[in-house]
Amino acid sequence: MEFAFEQYLAIAVCAFFAQVVGGVAGYGTGLILPLVLVPLIGPEATIPVIALSSIITNPARVFTFREHLNLKAAKTVILFGFPPVLLGAYLYTLLTGMWAQIAIGVMLVVMVPTARYFRRRKMMISDAKFKISSGVFGLVMGATSGSGVILLSILMARGLVGPAVVATDAAASTILGFAKVGVFAGAGGLARRFAVALDCHRADGCAGHVGGKVDGGSHDLHGA
Repeated sequence: MEFAFEQYLAIAVCAFFAQVVGGVAGYGTGLILPLVLVPLIGPEATIPVIALSSIITNPARVFTFREHLNLKAAKTVILFGFPPVLLGAYLYTLLTGMWAQIAIGVMLVVMVPTARYFRRRKMMISDAKFKISSGVFGLVMGATSGSGVILLSILMARGLVGPAVVATDAAASTILGFAKVGVFAGAGGLARRFAVALDCHRADGCAGHVGGKVDGGSHDLHGA
């Protein structure tokens, strides 16, 4: 698929803006990028492209806030989210264009009020609920984009705050992202979209550096 310069520019600008938002708030990249990618490459390819871009950019957040990483929480999310993320990604590969577009649209609509709901509740969860929630997150992450708000809310409910939330989220999302990309690659969902992901990465890499410079105290859901 060939793109005009204006289309490449639109992708780059959107990716830059999305990564700045993600660097400040800790989530939002997966909610913004579909707005420009779906019209250009179609809904079926959008989620694989965002997944590939995320495993390139998330490690930058881990590195920036590595001193605040909660390794125990990250391991729990990875352990209990790994099988569900594989299942979710596989289910997404079965969707046709119309159903893929519906899945993306529903996620975009649901996640905004979800973020506000969890921000108001300020609840705490037990170890058992943490493990169950990690599994639910893995399933949602595998099947669509924009699920970062779920994991951030889960981590905050475990008592993590500020940069610890962002670092732990990024670490877990990186490993689960590799699993997700692996499923898409096996299903052929990345083969013809790799160039678009690289364009997103080039813009994301620059914006990630900008977002990483923001004061760590702003990294919570209140900054969303």
